[in-house]
Amino acid sequence: MTTPDTDTPDDDPRAHWRFTSGADWFTNWLSHIKAGRFDRDTRWCAQWWRHDEVVIRLEELWKAWETARLSEDPAALSSWWTAHLDAHWRTLTAENGPLYLCTPEKHTATDTLTDASTPPPPGWFDPPADHTTAA
Repeated sequence: MTTPDTDTPDDDPRAHWRFTSGADWFTNWLSHIKAGRFDRDTRWCAQWWRHDEVVIRLEELWKAWETARLSEDPAALSSWWTAHLDAHWRTLTAENGPLYLCTPEKHTATDTLTDASTPPPPGWFDPPADHTTAA
């Protein structure tokens, strides 16, 4: 395990965080907790860090975990499991989730919505013109 930067002010709650990043937290904590529970409908990718959505969700899970871990609320970590991890993990590992083409052994690049979308025509989202006239 690693510790946060010593440059973090003491009044900043991050000064007491156990891990330095979502990747650090995933590698040194979550990956040990979620070890290898995969079946044919559960997706994972050995190169999970190549998937933006996975990285963003894991980063937010880590921040919520650190906050819950330091909370004075005795139910905070329990709530983190059910309200945060369970929901995000279901999405991350779902058959149609962001890793849908991957396996635990093989990364497959996926198209983004940008790759599969037609850009809107110029002005499509402009506010409507004000047709009122001053009297």
